[in-house]
Amino acid sequence: MREKALSKFAQLFDYPNSGTKKAVCEIYHIVKESMGDGEVIEDLWEFKKYIENTELGYMEEIYTHSFDLNPKVSLYVGYHLFGESYKRGDFLVGLKGVYSKKGFSYPSFELPDHMKVILSFLGKVGIEDPEARVIVEEALFPSIDLLEHSFNGNDSPYLYLIRSLKAYLQERIKEVADG
Repeated sequence: MREKALSKFAQLFDYPNSGTKKAVCEIYHIVKESMGDGEVIEDLWEFKKYIENTELGYMEEIYTHSFDLNPKVSLYVGYHLFGESYKRGDFLVGLKGVYSKKGFSYPSFELPDHMKVILSFLGKVGIEDPEARVIVEEALFPSIDLLEHSFNGNDSPYLYLIRSLKAYLQERIKEVADG
């Protein structure tokens, strides 16, 4: 059930659509049931309130303004780590290899380092998978930190989603480490 939350997080990092409100309600209940109260649920509650009270057209506008118009807040993890260097290309190839080895496929129009693709992969294989943990610790956490820093002082509701994802992943990594 816990990894289902990662698949729901992936949906929320996709362009808003008619299923966004349902996805945020589902993830809120999954996280509340499995983790109770705390930092994850507080930030998720704020994001949920925003989604529930916002028309789809405006959600689309905020998403575009939040992620598509400023490279500092791009959802491409490799871009945060390597910019447009050859190292990003190596990172993309490495992700594709891991995905292929684990039997994970993603839409051909998307790059493998997009946040929603990585979260979908984690939702499929689970945080317990050693390669998944490496992706979280060495790629996702640094990228999330950069996103969070870039959003500070900004009134984007997506800061709440980023913070809740970070806290959720930290908690799951700790649970796996503690056995």
